[in-house]
Amino acid sequence: MNNKYIAGCAYIGPIGALGYWSFETSSLEGEGFIGSSCSNNLQKYKQVPLTKHTGGYVNETETESLRAWPASLRLGGGEPGATIALARDPLGNDLRITSDTGTPIVKLTGPNGETFTTPATPGTVAASGGSFVAALGSNPHQLIVYLGSPSGGEWHIKRAPGSAPISKVEAAEIAPPTAVRARVRHRGSRWSLAYSASHMVEGEKLRFYERGKDSIHQLATVTGPHGTITFAPAQGLARARTVYATVIAATGAPQRTLTVASYTAPPATRPGRVAHVRFVRRGATAVLSWSTVAGAREYRVTVKGSDGRLDTFFPSRTHHSETLPNVLPFESFTATIVAVGGPDLLPGHASTAMLHAIHAKRLVAKTQVAGHSYTRARRRASA
Repeated sequence: MNNKYIAGCAYIGPIGALGYWSFETSSLEGEGFIGSSCSNNLQKYKQVPLTKHTGGYVNETETESLRAWPASLRLGGGEPGATIALARDPLGNDLRITSDTGTPIVKLTGPNGETFTTPATPGTVAASGGSFVAALGSNPHQLIVYLGSPSGGEWHIKRAPGSAPISKVEAAEIAPPTAVRARVRHRGSRWSLAYSASHMVEGEKLRFYERGKDSIHQLATVTGPHGTITFAPAQGLARARTVYATVIAATGAPQRTLTVASYTAPPATRPGRVAHVRFVRRGATAVLSWSTVAGAREYRVTVKGSDGRLDTFFPSRTHHSETLPNVLPFESFTATIVAVGGPDLLPGHASTAMLHAIHAKRLVAKTQVAGHSYTRARRRASA
């Protein structure tokens, strides 16, 4: 027995049988085996070290009405006892019997005369098929009893000889699943999620998160059954969002996830379009420049050339130009520049600029003009 399972095994000859009770699912399971051993089959149910259980009792809703028997009313043998009313439940009932001064050992008698006796030694388990499982765990003051599909009516609880006095008897039935309702509200730039949960048991938590096609964002983890959560919608291109609530058991294990709300998020934060883009030649180089964009955290620049080159630059927000080397007159280039900003570095709209090739006739004309100018200047110098 540990904080997760009560497991037992019986082995006779080559045939054995294994049964276990799960605290997490409140279920009793069993299986048979051949040619193995109880030690091997119980290995997967062992957890070392054992962890201390915190939070509510397994599937606890509330302590049912318990009538302590008066001193004048004694069960057989003169021992004081108690009675507890249980409804017939095909899923079974859990009992927790507590003693403040020692180890509780009891005898249970059902309305149809069925009788079960709990173990006396901590760390041991008593079982009778699938109808009864009782165990004393790491806390010797608490006795856990599982009654599988018990008879409906009054069950008598009698303290066994040598048992410490019983302080409290609690019954836990299968609780209805936790239900959650929520609504997203916003006023200006302030967003909030108002929620209300029913059927939460002690120790349970709710973890809220939103999800879109390209975003996921945890909102908060809460312990109360109702309240309001203030949040900022996650940045993303898709604005349609769904809000989910994951029910976390007292053990910390997620139980199930519920869809609780939906809303439309505001547009993602993006910088503006890059303006005043210039692409000019300067000798054998070309210079691409642009103006500052408000909200930009960096820029993404791509240059494609007719010579097959493809250059990519990522200048910072304070850098507003890039220089291309080895630019020949007959080559042309196309530059695309995008400002990137916002919390998630989303791009704004792209701007483009062209650097055209210099036509061959223009090159000849420029050369001739330069030659005439040089000749006239030389003649003036000779004169």
